[in-house]
Amino acid sequence: MKGITSFWIQAVILFVLAGCSAMGQGVRFGVKGGVNVSDFYVRTNAYNGALKNVWKPLVLSNIGVAAEKRFSTLLGLQGEVLYTINGSNLQFSKSYAHFLSIPIVLNIRPAKWLVLEVGPQGSFIYKSKKSVLFINTDFDLSAVIGCRIQASSSLDIGLRFVQGIAPLGLFSIAENNGNIKNVHDFYNRNLQLSASYWFGK
Repeated sequence: MKGITSFWIQAVILFVLAGCSAMGQGVRFGVKGGVNVSDFYVRTNAYNGALKNVWKPLVLSNIGVAAEKRFSTLLGLQGEVLYTINGSNLQFSKSYAHFLSIPIVLNIRPAKWLVLEVGPQGSFIYKSKKSVLFINTDFDLSAVIGCRIQASSSLDIGLRFVQGIAPLGLFSIAENNGNIKNVHDFYNRNLQLSASYWFGK
């Protein structure tokens, strides 16, 4: 995981440098914010059914900045730096963590008013003291897919699904016999609804 983190930091630095050098060369910048419908996902099928009764989505927030470079009327590349809060309602308590997320997505524009997005996202995690979950990593790697509707030349409304592909840690659940079972394959997952305001054309 340290190797992945190092690679992602280098990729972000290169992206930022490329973006700075490309200012005035078809790159536009914007700000965005919205809400996350967030929960955590366990891939252990034996427990997913039981967890549906105690593991509920949590509505949280996201805010950040974005840069987009268009290569043609069809394709573009977009990078963002987002502050997001991701978590879940676990029975009688809320469990969440703070993420500094850097998605880099390919933009596909099949129509002037529609943008499809797909790509990876790396996130640096600050674990909340209120979390009852054992998150044993400081970095999360996710896959991103979504779309944006262009309401005007400056305003977009977007919907994005983010699915973690690297486990965050362990979740403990009590079995019928009273024993505590550590469930592995604990992943971040959220649905983001956001508005973006762009500067420039």
